[in-house]
Amino acid sequence: MTQETSPQLNVAAIAQQLAGMEQYINRLQQAIETISNKMIDARIAREVLERMEKYDKEDVMFAVDRSSNVIVRTKIVEQRPIVYLGLNVYAEIPFEKAKEILKEREKIFEEQVKKLQQDLNERVKEYQKLQQMANLLAQQSSGQTG
Repeated sequence: MTQETSPQLNVAAIAQQLAGMEQYINRLQQAIETISNKMIDARIAREVLERMEKYDKEDVMFAVDRSSNVIVRTKIVEQRPIVYLGLNVYAEIPFEKAKEILKEREKIFEEQVKKLQQDLNERVKEYQKLQQMANLLAQQSSGQTG
């Protein structure tokens, strides 16, 4: 009798592990998406600053959002961008320094995404192995009962 219930208990335990891993994988995917979006925002900001240096800063058009649903025309009064430094601190700094900060921020986000992606790949492999084990145990269980 213990041989019949043992595979069922193992399948249940593996199913519980699979559910936990699935949640963890989902959280990793969400974190990757969030950080990737931050990386894209930093890249866009840096590219805008680079373009601003090349063109007349007196009359500039800016997209208000990524999809360019709204574009505004403006005149730049101050020649130094105000950059978010973290902890709700902003600083007015020269273009070159602002671009350096944004480029470094991109690099940090890229490294974070790579680490999270590696972790995700490992967890997906573990998840697949557990799925295979659960399927094998379920087949063994159904073979014993049938």
